[in-house]
Amino acid sequence: MVSNTTPSGTTHLVYDTAGHVIAEANGLSGTTTREYVWLPNEKTADPGPMSAPASAGLSTGKLGSAEHDSAPTSAAQLISLNQPKQGIGIKAMPLAVVSGVDTGSPVTYFVHSDHLDRPIKMTDASANSVWDAIYKPFGEAFAITGTASLDARLPGQWFQLETGLAYNWHRHYDATTGRYLTPDPFGFVDGPSVYAYARNAPTTTVDPFGLETPRVAEPWSMWISPGGRTCRFFDGNGNADFDIDIPGHEHPPGEYHLWDNGNRGPAIPF
Repeated sequence: MVSNTTPSGTTHLVYDTAGHVIAEANGLSGTTTREYVWLPNEKTADPGPMSAPASAGLSTGKLGSAEHDSAPTSAAQLISLNQPKQGIGIKAMPLAVVSGVDTGSPVTYFVHSDHLDRPIKMTDASANSVWDAIYKPFGEAFAITGTASLDARLPGQWFQLETGLAYNWHRHYDATTGRYLTPDPFGFVDGPSVYAYARNAPTTTVDPFGLETPRVAEPWSMWISPGGRTCRFFDGNGNADFDIDIPGHEHPPGEYHLWDNGNRGPAIPF
């Protein structure tokens, strides 16, 4: 949980184990005021049993009753105690916002995201736009309109109106300059600078924790056919993604064709 204190009061941000804000709570009363729903868009592993199996002879099904780590009910054997729960993935898109949870008439807004999983629009139950955002390349808001509010920005970032900065877990980010205010905590040069965001490639790369830059869309590996005419790119799961047809060994100017599942796609001039 992270606290955000402003002249109007303190708001507690509640995170899940994957680093997503799932609720806002009033710092004085502790009551939940907003809830956030996320949709994982990557495969997550089955965490294993959440309680003791019936064959263990424990009628209560509670954890922690085993005496040895090799027993099926021990904490060591219950993977769910040591890993994120099933369905919680680091890579996830915002799906919905429930506002006014502490009132008698909460309202649900549906979030629309771009290819970076960054929210760009919210609509109500009647499909009316209640929040609309247009961003500059490094995440600075060019225009935000609508009657509702949303502080989620680039993946992992939470905008703080009082500072004009985005909280990025390990660091604060200034979208107006495209830089962090502090250097990389590990001291690594991530691209041109220890202050740079996502290798200075904000349209294809994200940095959810202020530490690393996982690509949104990047080939996992490349294979070049004998003779050097075709480059085949594979995704992160080892599946053939697309081919580029090279019209010569020395990469002369011309057209390169994209292939998808064996189908010749559009030509790309080089």
